Amino acid sequence: MQLPDRSPQPFQVVLRGPAFDTISYEYLILLPCRLLLLGEVQQHLVQGKMTDLGPIDKDERTAVDIFINNRGQVAGSDLDSSALFHGFFWQDGVMTDLGTLFGGQTRVFDINDKGQVVGFSSATLGPTKAFIWQKGVMTDLGSLGGNSFAKAINNHKQAVGYSQTSPGSAETHAVLWKIK
Repeated sequence: MQLPDRSPQPFQVVLRGPAFDTISYEYLILLPCRLLLLGEVQQHLVQGKMTDLGPIDKDERTAVDIFINNRGQVAGSDLDSSALFHGFFWQDGVMTDLGTLFGGQTRVFDINDKGQVVGFSSATLGPTKAFIWQKGVMTDLGSLGGNSFAKAINNHKQAVGYSQTSPGSAETHAVLWKIK
């Protein structure tokens, strides 16, 4: 039995309509079960139409990571003019800033169908820790002693990522977090 080709496939994208009257740099990457839209304007198809998600606040920001689940909830990160990442959650026209664990920055890497968001949060000069954001609350997932990063979450309350074994260590291990 031959396995299907699961490598990313290039395709042409035609951008039309009033949503693209401003300069827009959009990059599309199609991976199995995930469509990432990366660019300066956060615009997505929601219920068959293009929807501008808008910025988290009025600062000049650039969208860099955007993920959508099967319920139409969107989570992602944008980059502010100080080059800090800010995580967001968007649902039904409402944009929510995820906040941070340490007052520095937050970067999002996935959202599941329960609306749980994972990624990492870091202080400007301090630790970086994997987090889960659920029901408006960000929680540190812990580490193996050093920095940690949550990269994906499924619908069965399991997140995966990696962690350093001690602060500043080059040694990293894969991690599975079971969410309560």
